[in-house]
Amino acid sequence: MFEKLKEKFNLKDEHQIIDLFLYDAIEETYGAEAALFRVEYEKTFPESEFKESWDYALSMNKEERKNIVSACLCGEKCRYNGSSLSNNVVDTLEQKNIIKICPELLGGLLIPREPCEIVGGTASDVIRGNAKILGLSGKNYTKQYMRGVKEVIHITKKNNVKMAVLKQKSPSCGYGKVYNGEFSGKIIEGNGILAEELLKMGIEIIPVE
Repeated sequence: MFEKLKEKFNLKDEHQIIDLFLYDAIEETYGAEAALFRVEYEKTFPESEFKESWDYALSMNKEERKNIVSACLCGEKCRYNGSSLSNNVVDTLEQKNIIKICPELLGGLLIPREPCEIVGGTASDVIRGNAKILGLSGKNYTKQYMRGVKEVIHITKKNNVKMAVLKQKSPSCGYGKVYNGEFSGKIIEGNGILAEELLKMGIEIIPVE
């Protein structure tokens, strides 16, 4: 299609072709005056800067988008007790598009490790420094959990991630359900700190029990 349009309108490259499509769309929606204004406005930008912005916009559509998945759902034995899980949702995803993540391990925690819960507030409170993530013994693991979340966010941005499949109830990955912070097994509404941060980024989350 690009080659036919280049020949018909004597255009040099795909940037000009897309520009033509945008002009037609603006003219149809807002009228010819608005479309002409856009053309004049474009001229105020240096050519090199304008082309650079187009190259970046085009590259975003060419990049292969990946999904982050809690590693324990992929069969990795990285849960607090050294166990793993498997799930039909994960099985349907293309393996080449999966990035396995475990915030706890990325934050420096080991296998096995004591179970942890958000205590004294919500995930947002933990992120703001007003609540903690404690182990069953009462030890404070907030720093490690926050470090792990920071690493996952870096991975998410670097790989153009748009969806996350996360283990439910976890103080990091939980989405919609977490433990109540009393180590009683009781579930309450809420998110883990990773899920909370991913939501801010507009990442779609699929929770898995």
